[in-house]
Amino acid sequence: MGEFTVQDVLLMSSRMCGMMTQQPVHRFQLAYVANFELGSMATEQALQGCLELGVARSLWKQSAKGDGLYCFTEDGLKQSQALKLSTASRAYSPAAEPKFSLSGRIGQISVVLTRLGKKKFEVRIAEETCKSGEEAIRKLNKIDSTIAVKELVPRSQPAELYNLAVSRKFIGKWDAV
Repeated sequence: MGEFTVQDVLLMSSRMCGMMTQQPVHRFQLAYVANFELGSMATEQALQGCLELGVARSLWKQSAKGDGLYCFTEDGLKQSQALKLSTASRAYSPAAEPKFSLSGRIGQISVVLTRLGKKKFEVRIAEETCKSGEEAIRKLNKIDSTIAVKELVPRSQPAELYNLAVSRKFIGKWDAV
């Protein structure tokens, strides 16, 4: 994905997810496809910032403030169609309630992060479900001290754990709700 900007990757991701001018897609689905299908390696915050900038540039419009659902504008659809997608690219059905899992290893320990809709995020470390994002981060810090995620506000913990999965090249499995 080196020759594409984050905006280009989000435009391609939007198209792969079946986004149209009247067909919204949740931002978590766009981020999943950008990172785990197109190989972007962008943080959740970078992708969200790009979406917000794209709204200001009239590439996307948000269904309602804070709902995480975005549609193409006519200009965004045209720009996405101008980008060349690999013919082998997987197509996704638009999801308003994303569900996916990211699995990998930190050291010798298995870690599975699961997004269950817009709000619920679950973390299993060595087959044990963590009670909170804070607990998961504390356990991961004990396994690998280079994971320097500390003193996070609770709502940013899922984003930081997602970013960790992207940077550690976890394997993604999509299963929309």
